[in-house]
Amino acid sequence: ISPTYWQASTFPPTFRDKIAVIHDGIDTDVIAPNPNVSLTLNVSTGGTIKLTRNDEVITFVNRNLEPYRGYHIFMRALPDIMRRRPNARILIVGADGVSYGAKAPDGQKWKDIFLNEVIEDLDMS
Repeated sequence: ISPTYWQASTFPPTFRDKIAVIHDGIDTDVIAPNPNVSLTLNVSTGGTIKLTRNDEVITFVNRNLEPYRGYHIFMRALPDIMRRRPNARILIVGADGVSYGAKAPDGQKWKDIFLNEVIEDLDMS
C-alpha cells in the first residue's frame, strides 16, 4: 500500500504491480464538523486560550521545531502572516529536540533561536 502514485513509482519495477495506492484521508461520514466544539489549550507563556469554530487558526506542527522541518521558514514568515491576518491565532506545536538535522549551536534550542530572530515584530498578546 502506498499513499500516492509518486511514492508507488519509487519502488523497484518488479514490485510496482503489487502496490495499491490508497490515499491518506479522513472518513467524513464519521468525522464531521461540530458547530458547538471548542478547544482549551494551556499556553507555554502561562494561562489558557479557548478556540472555537469562529476562530481563525494558523498551525505549524512538527515532532521537533528545527530547521530541517522548515521551522525557520515559518518563523521568518510569521510577522508578515500576522500583519496580513491580524485576527488569526497562531498555534505552534513541537518539541525542542532534533530529529534529523544538526543540533543548535552552543546548547541553544532552535525554537528559541528563530523566535528571538523575530520576537520584536510579533504581537504576543
